[in-house]
Amino acid sequence: MNNEDKYKNTIRYCECPNGHREHPFVMPHVTLGVDFCLHCGGMIRHGDEVKHKKSHKHISRREHFYRKAKECSIRKDHSTAIEFYNEALRLSVGNSEKCEALSEIALEYEAIGDYDSAEAYWNRTCEAAGNSTVHMYLTEKGDLLYRRGRYEKAISTYEEALKALDALKDTAIGSSHLIYYARIVHYIIYSYEELEKDTQKEKYHNVLKHAISRYIRAKEYADDKY
Repeated sequence: MNNEDKYKNTIRYCECPNGHREHPFVMPHVTLGVDFCLHCGGMIRHGDEVKHKKSHKHISRREHFYRKAKECSIRKDHSTAIEFYNEALRLSVGNSEKCEALSEIALEYEAIGDYDSAEAYWNRTCEAAGNSTVHMYLTEKGDLLYRRGRYEKAISTYEEALKALDALKDTAIGSSHLIYYARIVHYIIYSYEELEKDTQKEKYHNVLKHAISRYIRAKEYADDKY
């Protein structure tokens, strides 16, 4: 038996439900007498796979890449973070997970100054987002456009976010949605100030007053109820 065959015979597999038998997720370390889980980096003593799985609440491969991306982002290694987030995106199931990965990639591109790519990823995020979250991603996209000096485009994006919030109607009562509403209107006003369009600015000052009164009423409603 050659060394390669010996190595294959020593490979053991973690019991992560998302694992696949054809891929070794446990790497043996003969000297230390432990195995290393390639999902979470944890050490497994021989015969302790089940205990390891329970104690670590074994993370999925997507979560593994997502955590690695976060680590790289903290170290300001944004290019590597983008690679890991793309792996997480590839393994994402459902629009919520996709939006999470897409929005992180957009932020990483912003961090390295690639604003065209960032905008493209915000567009993809907004397309994948559900009705209850699309306002958040539209706001982020609007903020990017505002910082780039594209005020008219920023205004139209912020207005889309306002429409998305208005569509939520009473579900916003007692939640953070009204705070988002006020923030968006503020940035619309700032954008009109940059464009020196005082008439429109005044219009949104009135909208902001209305938003604040809505927030106060919602808070009073929540305080009375709870």
